Amino acid sequence: MVEKQLKRLKPIKGNSVFVTHPVGTRSLNIEKACIEWGKEIGSLFPYTTEQKLNVITEWHPWFSKEYYNASVSPSPWGKPILSPEALNQIMLYTMKSAEWPTPSYELLPKNKTPVSLFGGCEIKLINGPVFVGETYFIEREITAVGETPKTEFIWTKTVMKDEKGCIIAEMTLQDMMLKYTVENYDELRSIANGFSTSKL
Repeated sequence: MVEKQLKRLKPIKGNSVFVTHPVGTRSLNIEKACIEWGKEIGSLFPYTTEQKLNVITEWHPWFSKEYYNASVSPSPWGKPILSPEALNQIMLYTMKSAEWPTPSYELLPKNKTPVSLFGGCEIKLINGPVFVGETYFIEREITAVGETPKTEFIWTKTVMKDEKGCIIAEMTLQDMMLKYTVENYDELRSIANGFSTSKL
């Protein structure tokens, strides 16, 4: 569904204020991600897996450490798996550690950022499931940039692999940034549009 939506996107007019890398840019580093029992997942998700399992609606014994230890309804894979609701967590919580190439231009100081919110999100299990306590390796790529009258947005594809390099899951996520939560947005946009697109 996301692929069809991306194909319908119209090119952004001029250049973006907030997204200063071109489509196709890939992260430079490989992030390590692991969700463990009894540990907070991260600043975006300030709770443990056990706490989350206590409140989700799609609970299943395969997600539970207690059921696994008691040999009651163990998962077919012989160990607990992450719930579908947790798949975005494991692919998101390390995103602040992603390193990107030097941008062609920067108009905002690092302590001045727009208000942002997540838009669309699609997760695909390629060779799942994903296991609690196992380490995975994450890479990211910018797949689309666009805008609405009130937002600029970016679509980023996250690929998660196991230690053998096998792709386990993919996530395509839209991050929407509100234009007028930054002072002088129109002025900054005019400056951005003055940069040659050949340099982006």
